[in-house]
Amino acid sequence: MRAPVFPRCSFTCRINRSRRRMRASHSSTEQQSNRPQSNRPQSNRPQSNRATEQQTTEQQTTEQQTTEQQTTEQQTTEQQTTDPRESQRFRMDVMKQVVLILALVLAPAWTCKMHRCFSERELQDAAEKRLRSHYPQPAEPSAAAASASASSPASCPVELYRHQPPQQVSDRSASPWRYVLRTNKDHFPSTYAEAQCLCSGCILVQGNNPPTESHDYVSVPIRQSRVFLRRELCSDGEQYHLKPVTVDVVVGCTCARYRPRAS
Repeated sequence: MRAPVFPRCSFTCRINRSRRRMRASHSSTEQQSNRPQSNRPQSNRPQSNRATEQQTTEQQTTEQQTTEQQTTEQQTTEQQTTDPRESQRFRMDVMKQVVLILALVLAPAWTCKMHRCFSERELQDAAEKRLRSHYPQPAEPSAAAASASASSPASCPVELYRHQPPQQVSDRSASPWRYVLRTNKDHFPSTYAEAQCLCSGCILVQGNNPPTESHDYVSVPIRQSRVFLRRELCSDGEQYHLKPVTVDVVVGCTCARYRPRAS
């Protein structure tokens, strides 16, 4: 059986065939160019565009950080300028907390030291050291004044003013006094001098008239608070600890008018 014989394509047929092929290739090229740019792979982008984008991003980040830092500094400056009282209160609160912490730390040590127990032989030295360091004592009257007071009678010395001029301040006062020794074995110091008024009134000297005791005025004792160390037994019943106590001591006398009675 013979194969079918097809007629050969003429020249015109060949030209039409080539035109159709060119049209088909041109239409496919247009379709590829009209696709969205976002669908293209990033690997096809030029290297110069990538570097430019990276520099722009870094520049924007740096500018943002600088702006935030300037804003923070401005807010801090405004707060310090507009709220000085708040900062002062904050410093005071911190100082109070520090003082409180120091007090809590040092209080037990101080308490332990103050309540330390001593034997009877060590007690005198310990009391003298503590009196010198923590409770300085006032000066005692001179030996001459103490001896003269011990020998003087406990009466108003009007006659002394008439016969001889007094030497000591306690005798020259309009409200004279003498010194009396007080003793307390449980206190340190255990012996001290205390003033005692000699007149109920005041001695007045008017012109050439002899001195007299006037009862229009009154002699008033002058008192001064003084700290002593009192010994007290410890819990063992054999040793002692020293406890500071305050005692009012008469140190002199003064002349004053009578206090008016309340009606």
